[in-house]
Amino acid sequence: MYLSFSMNIYTISCLIISIISAIVLLIWYPRRFNIIFKATNASADKEPGAELPAVSVIIYTCNDAANLRQLIYSIMNQNYDSEYEVVVVDDGSSDSTQDLLTELSFEYSNLYHTFIPKGTLNLSRKKLALTLGIKAAKYDIILTTSGNCSINSNNWITSMMSSFNDDVDIVLGYSYSNYKDDNGIGKCYRSFDEVFNSVQYLSYALRGKPYRGDGNNLAYRKKLFFENKGFSKTLNLHYGEDDLFINEIATGENTKVQLNSDSQVEVFYDDVKDAFKELKLRYDFTQSYLHTMAKHTTSVITIVNYLFVCSLICCSIVALPSILPAIICIILFLLVVVINIIFYRRAALVLNSRKLMFSLPIFLMLRPFVNMQFHLIGRYYRKSNFTWQRIKMK
Repeated sequence: MYLSFSMNIYTISCLIISIISAIVLLIWYPRRFNIIFKATNASADKEPGAELPAVSVIIYTCNDAANLRQLIYSIMNQNYDSEYEVVVVDDGSSDSTQDLLTELSFEYSNLYHTFIPKGTLNLSRKKLALTLGIKAAKYDIILTTSGNCSINSNNWITSMMSSFNDDVDIVLGYSYSNYKDDNGIGKCYRSFDEVFNSVQYLSYALRGKPYRGDGNNLAYRKKLFFENKGFSKTLNLHYGEDDLFINEIATGENTKVQLNSDSQVEVFYDDVKDAFKELKLRYDFTQSYLHTMAKHTTSVITIVNYLFVCSLICCSIVALPSILPAIICIILFLLVVVINIIFYRRAALVLNSRKLMFSLPIFLMLRPFVNMQFHLIGRYYRKSNFTWQRIKMK
């Protein structure tokens, strides 16, 4: 093997494709990771001392008694100068949730609770629960979360409400899984997938193109909810009370994103691996109903990923016995990988997830296959997503 500056047409073609692909990847990923990093470090929109709106916090819960007490305590002890209330909607819990709520309602005058009977069938129970909670809400601003969440800042409500003004009707918050409880096989990939999906929809929202939301940390106006007839357009689906609903009502003009550390919510699951599978299957189904270019652009970037790797390999092979093109390809590959890792780790840090390194390019290549796996599994359980038929997932 030898060094040579002369290259045949095939080597030149592969090298050009590699360089173009590298440029695209060096623009696409860093921009999206960096916009998240900047947003989490941005200050609140309102000036200090500005009046914040009254808000009704809606908590959806189902057998979360072990966590619910601490969640309610943390919400009731928020540093919030304006009025707020907490409305808990119990989805037929079989644990001590009702006893707990009865006990706490004597302690807090602004805590209210209601429930859905266990026998309620043929409709989305969570959509029904949220609708009941919103109807019972006293104030126009609704802030939703779930009973398995943890509020780790006394300024959570203040942070989420700071983005509201006369023009803003929706504020998208962020929630993250407690990855420290996830020590099983595939834990790093699950962290990567959560960060990647969050960066994808939040970066679009930050650029004025919102298309989904996170029901564990989501705020919108009660008036807007009823003007759009609530969840009426998706009553035939069990899921979509956050992403499909936001897809209907959110625009670049009426939506803000709040990502600073005070606004973030932590989510606890009994089994993170099982929760990951269920959430992946749910989103695999609901994303087909989302109206957004994000799905298509992400597919294009996935193709560019594979094109980049394949062109590097082909360039190295067709140039033999000269090793100069192979050296160029290695430098190009390391440049793309290292820069994307740096920006990914910055985003993962502020999104409270694992800061991956050289597993990142591997996961980016594996992601389409993992998504395809869940898509094929989801086709078998497709009927269970509709309210007219429920099939238990195994």
